[in-house]
Amino acid sequence: MRIAIISLGWLGSSLYDFWEDQGHEVFGTYHSSPKLKKNEQQYDFNNGVVPRQVMESDLIFFNLPPSKIDSIDNYRRFINETSGQRIVFTSSTSVYGNEGIVNEDTTPVPETSNGKFLVELENLTLAHSDKNVVIRPAGLIGGDRHPGKFLSGKISRSHTSQKVNLIDREDLITLIDKAINQSSIQVLNVVNSHHPEKGQYYIEYCKKNGLALPEFKENGSYKDKIVETKYEDFKVKTRLP
Repeated sequence: MRIAIISLGWLGSSLYDFWEDQGHEVFGTYHSSPKLKKNEQQYDFNNGVVPRQVMESDLIFFNLPPSKIDSIDNYRRFINETSGQRIVFTSSTSVYGNEGIVNEDTTPVPETSNGKFLVELENLTLAHSDKNVVIRPAGLIGGDRHPGKFLSGKISRSHTSQKVNLIDREDLITLIDKAINQSSIQVLNVVNSHHPEKGQYYIEYCKKNGLALPEFKENGSYKDKIVETKYEDFKVKTRLP
């Protein structure tokens, strides 16, 4: 399969390597810094011409953060220029807002401008073709990336009892690959099924890694969100690192 990745960031670069190892013909774009892949090209999404390799691909994995998309019209122009390829759009579980137990049947109620824009992009993707897929990952961890490192030694505004919703990059890649090899799912939440409390989880993480402990300031009542997937074959049950 010919796969085009837009763009080669933290997730996209790892997906490039994974799919190349699987024997696919992979092409990737980057905005400013080359990623040293065999088949890559600089691409200014908002102002540039869509690369030929994207137009000739069988599948487009769209991984550009919403902050890098200037307007919904720019994304509409992009998908209208494609020639019928299946598009896998990377969104986020932030579209659900900050409260409740949610899965793919839950109507998104985003509370941030970023989440609201993602819903617009999702809707445009799904309306364009029933072949397209929206992937909603939870908080991303893996490699050197972990929120425990950011919280180390700081005072968190989160309530200590709030649950975490996370997904490891390796699990995410496995499930993205699984999703593109089926045709029945259009929207997929990708999240680890374990939801420990933030205070316990991040303090234990920092202790285990020799980091300064974070401090959680409790402020009485709090909103809590637990993200699930309704698809049993896509549930991640391994322990969080």
